[in-house]
Amino acid sequence: ICEDPEAADIVFNAGWPVTMVGLDVTEITLMKNADVTQLERNAGPQAKFAADVAKFQIGLYQGTGFDGGAIHDALAVGAAIDPSFLTTKLMHVDVETQGRFARGETIANRHDTVDKVVAVGDRYETVGVNPVKSNVNVAVGVDSVRFLKFFVTRLEGK
Repeated sequence: ICEDPEAADIVFNAGWPVTMVGLDVTEITLMKNADVTQLERNAGPQAKFAADVAKFQIGLYQGTGFDGGAIHDALAVGAAIDPSFLTTKLMHVDVETQGRFARGETIANRHDTVDKVVAVGDRYETVGVNPVKSNVNVAVGVDSVRFLKFFVTRLEGK
């Protein structure tokens, strides 16, 4: 999203079903060395490539407190194949397109309302809330064990 926040904003507000799988969920789904070893058994070119990418990711994450390497895009594709890997919640999501410090970040509204703020003299006061319509199905959890088993099994021998 950070590479083209304007495009993400258009997609999120296009009116069709969208599921967002953010880093808070993808970084729960970590490939470990045992997964790589399993992928490398009888590996064809696809499994070898996936194992190499997983090794690279595991290396990137060393020393960061994570116990493996995240496979962000693979989880998003896996969720397209089987949405039951994810726990999701409908939310209104905005994409920061103008910010100097937060450009490309997503802002998920978990309460379906925004504060109604009015100027009162030299300050602003919240005088209520306005409803906002959910536009994105946001992943809030993942069955990472089941997904990783699916991922490795699907690629074994290929």
